[in-house]
Amino acid sequence: MATVTEKDIIAHLKEKIKFHQQEAKRIEQVLSAFSSDAPSAKVKYEAGAAASDFDVAKGKLAKAKADQPAKALKPLQVPAEYGPKLTLNGKIAYALSQIGSGFGEDIAAKIVELQPELDKAKVTLQLSGVLSTLKKHGQLTAVKEGRKDRFSLV
Repeated sequence: MATVTEKDIIAHLKEKIKFHQQEAKRIEQVLSAFSSDAPSAKVKYEAGAAASDFDVAKGKLAKAKADQPAKALKPLQVPAEYGPKLTLNGKIAYALSQIGSGFGEDIAAKIVELQPELDKAKVTLQLSGVLSTLKKHGQLTAVKEGRKDRFSLV
């Protein structure tokens, strides 16, 4: 078994100090990029321009962001009754409470049935993005059936 001396411990701790100091500087640079009044720094950083100050930070930030799961939100609240002034999320929740589960087209058909002045094609187009966002945030459950998702309330 190797013998660890005080010198080894001190050298190791000094290396750790250097590492954490470099890490703190990197975090300060990233923080200053987002909190400074200079919008050009924000735009360069967000657009991924080759700003030498942010190369290391950008790589680590992009990896950290990709590793994080989507933030789970509260399940959709089903409104007591349907009305044209409901938000799209409210309309989706009400339609799903009526049909149980369905594909985007089924949900759009129910919304058009409840509000006939709407165009089904436009509603279907609007729903596609909203449904995928609600699924990503855990506000709807989705079961893959072929190439489509069958949505239902959580």
